[in-house]
This record gives sequence, structure tokens and C-alpha cells, in this order.
Amino acid sequence: MKILTVPTPGLRNLRVTVPALVAGLALACAPVSPEPSDSGEQAALPSDGGDASGGEQPLPDGGTAPEPLADGGAPLPGPDAGAEPTLDAGEPPPTCGALGGNTCVAPPSTLCDTLPLLPAADCAVCCARPPDHPLFPAGFHVLHRDFPDAWNDILALSLVHLGQLLASQRKPTQVGTDRWAQVITSEYGWRDDGTLVSFANGQQMAAFIHERLALGTGGPARVMVDELRANSKERLHECAVELATRYPQWAGRWGVFVVHGKAVSYAALNTAPTPAVDALLDAHATFSVELYPARADYCAAGTTAAERDTWLEDFFRGGQGAFPQERFHWLAQRRTARGSSSQLSLLFGVTDTYLTGTHPGIFLDRMFYVWRARSGYPSLLLSGNGGPGAWKWHDQSPASRDALFRASFEWYVGAGNTSSRLGQVPCP
Repeated sequence: MKILTVPTPGLRNLRVTVPALVAGLALACAPVSPEPSDSGEQAALPSDGGDASGGEQPLPDGGTAPEPLADGGAPLPGPDAGAEPTLDAGEPPPTCGALGGNTCVAPPSTLCDTLPLLPAADCAVCCARPPDHPLFPAGFHVLHRDFPDAWNDILALSLVHLGQLLASQRKPTQVGTDRWAQVITSEYGWRDDGTLVSFANGQQMAAFIHERLALGTGGPARVMVDELRANSKERLHECAVELATRYPQWAGRWGVFVVHGKAVSYAALNTAPTPAVDALLDAHATFSVELYPARADYCAAGTTAAERDTWLEDFFRGGQGAFPQERFHWLAQRRTARGSSSQLSLLFGVTDTYLTGTHPGIFLDRMFYVWRARSGYPSLLLSGNGGPGAWKWHDQSPASRDALFRASFEWYVGAGNTSSRLGQVPCP
């Protein structure tokens, strides 16, 4: 083993072996780890001179003050200074519900169309939809909003029988949205701000119906199109197909009035290539059929009440007697054949055009009675099915006409009576 002599001034020269010298140098160069003091606090490291008072001063929390720069400037920022704060890796991304949403869907759903979208992590499309109006069978009273004296009894009726809705192009101020059905045509509709929206085709009409119903309780309870007839069936066919495929969520909340007249055949509204009736049934649209018999025609149909009531039964049902063309009975059968849930609703004519002559209220009452007794569909006069509506309450309606309608409604629909309230119609 080789031995080295190390000169040490003031001391005797040290003699060490080479391995011992290497080990000693390694120990001298190793980093020093502070030892904990008896008090549990980190002890101050000694300075080069061995005096603890000249080293780094301990901070109250046990850390050490930053080392001053040679030029007296401020300490340099650490490597994380100025960095953007980051999300805790364990924090979950925001969900649709956490963001206030109540509807989480994926394309091609249109439930969130026209509504602000929320950036949720748990679904493709998230939004907060307003609540919808309750869905129930309804009867519709078409009116002009500027003549409330003509329909104030109808408004009172609608507050007792919730299936009775007031229908107009723009909402009367006296009527809540839950009592209102908006009427649009196949060519245009109104927004609440007074904007008139025109439709170039059935798809645009469907988009407008969606826009109105998407308002939920802030918009109309129903949207009804005036009307299904020969020159509108193509556009209504397009509209029904669009609503059934793109906006199926509105099934039962929109529908059509069906044209009236002695010569009307509902089957003629269902011809190829645009079978509108079938398309509307497949979309589960509501049908409010316009049944406007004229008192003069009724009186001319026979010399006895029985003969006249038979004429009125034929007028309502169709496919028999004086009216062989397909009418209400055909529509009801077609609904069953298509497996449709479409509501079928009645609309009685109440203007002087139809209730001519003396005692118009008696002929109006007779319509209730004959439908109940002879139509084959008396359940449409049940309150739970909405009951019949009327056309039209406006400036040409005598102020008492709505009271006459209400009295007959309460007799046949409210109380469920099957006997005639006012008896036979006096005919000349």
C-alpha cells in the first residue's frame, strides 16, 4: 500500500494512505443536509467561518431568506413566476347540469335549436329549455283580439274548462299564454314583437312553428294553421313531413283547421303526390274540423225535426244520405288505420252567416244536441276531450252570442246532459 506525506504548517506532517485520502475528499465535497434541532425547527447553517450568526437567517416559518444579488438588485423570479394558474388535475369538467342546462342531446336533435348552447363536457349539445305548457285535448275558439265584448264569456269558459283555448293570430292582452292558441296561415305568421314572417314553403312554416313552440310557457300553448284546403295541401304536406322528421318533439302541440263547406270531401285533401291528411296524421297533428251548417239549409232539409236532424247528422259524418262524400267519419277511420294519436276537434259556426233567422241560439244548441245524439262520436263533447270550439268571435258577432254558446256548452259538455236543452228549431 502506498503512503503519502501531507505537509501541514504548524503541525506535524500527516501521513495517510491513498484510499483514505480519496474517501476524505469525497466526504468534504458532499452536500450538507441540515440536522433537525432539538426543538424540531430547522437549525441555521454555519457560515464558512463557522459562526452561525454570519449565515442565512431563518424566517419565522422556518424557511430562509433569498440570497442577495451581487449588484444589490432584487432576486430573480423563480421558474414558475408569471405562469398561468392551472386546473387541479382532479377537478371534473363542467357538466350540462352544473352549467344550468336541463337538456343534453346529440345531433340531429333540434331540442336546443334557437336556444343558447352551453359548453358542457358530458354531451354534444346542451341547453336550458323553458318548461312547456301542459299537453291536453283542446277545443279552439277563433276570435279577433280587438273585440273582447264578443268573446268575454268564452274567456270565462276557458278559465273553468281548461281544454277551451282562445285562438288568434296575435295574443289578446286579456288572455294568458296558457289559454292561447296562435293561428298562422300557410303563408305567414306573427312574432310577439309585431314582425310578420312570410313562408316560401312548408319547411319554413315548420321552422316558424318550432320557433313559436320553443318559447315554452312564454309562447302559445298551441299553434294552429288556417287552413287545410285544396290550394294549401301541398305546403301543409311539406310542413307535416318536416315537423315529423325534424321537430317530432312538438307532436300534439300544433295542428290545422280543416276547410268547411257542403261539397267538401276530406279524402280529396289526401290525394297523391301530396297526401296531406296522411302526413298530418303521421305527424300526430291536431285536426279541428270546421262544421258550419247553415240554419236555412237545415230548415229546407225536411218538414219535420227528425228529417232535419238526419240532414244535420249526414252533414257532420259524411259518407251517407245527403252527404255521400268523405267527411268526419272517414277522417276518424283514417286516423285509426294510420295508428295516429292526432286529436280530432270540432269547430261550430257561430256567425250570422250560419245562424240566420230568429232564435239563433236554438239552432246553435241543436248542433250540440245532434252531435251528441247522432254523430257516432259523442265523446268529443266530453270535457276531457276539450269540447267543441267556434268560429268566429269578432265585430260581426252579437254581444250575447258567446253567452248562448257558453250555456249550451255547460249543458252538454260541463254537465254531460244528453237531452235537448232548448228543443226543436223553429223553421218557417
